[in-house]
Amino acid sequence: MIDNINKFISNKTCLERINEIMEDPQVRDKASRIQHEFQFKTVIGAYGHKKTYFVEDIDFKKNPVNMRFETHDGKKMSIAEYFMKTYDMKVTDMKQPLFIVKINGKDCHIPPEFCTIDGVPQAIREDPRRMRDVLASCRKNPAQKFKAIQDFSKELFSQKALREWGIIIEEQPLEVQSHILPMPTMELANGKATPCDQ
Repeated sequence: MIDNINKFISNKTCLERINEIMEDPQVRDKASRIQHEFQFKTVIGAYGHKKTYFVEDIDFKKNPVNMRFETHDGKKMSIAEYFMKTYDMKVTDMKQPLFIVKINGKDCHIPPEFCTIDGVPQAIREDPRRMRDVLASCRKNPAQKFKAIQDFSKELFSQKALREWGIIIEEQPLEVQSHILPMPTMELANGKATPCDQ
């Protein structure tokens, strides 16, 4: 079965959002605001296999330079050195705080610079007009949803690798018999009955 879903993917890094908060004169308690936006939220690592991480806490006392850990061969390495050596990614803000996440059951520190926001950002959630626009762009009637699935199927199964593997898909959906049930009625406390049409 093929279906489609809508997912909000931000192209803004978590560090960019943190810097926006730091530069906002209307935000008095910067640390609390950053904590509110990221703690107990998920972020996407923009490196490796693009895994999703749950932010347990934000460490404002540590940064990519002074946060060091011991490698498997017993050497000490900073977070900045690790990302440069492992992913060839250079930390540009050496004073940024670090996200604390669980990796294999252990607390690990990762730079917000190398993470993107997962889901709808808090700033959009708190703006009713912008949130309404996001929801409107995701809603599809049955005909629009069916066309989106068909278009995706054609694009997916036109790939050479799938053709070579002999994987095919019927362009027309499977038809099944169904019937429309009569509208139920709801009995109220005063003894009257009303149709459940809403």
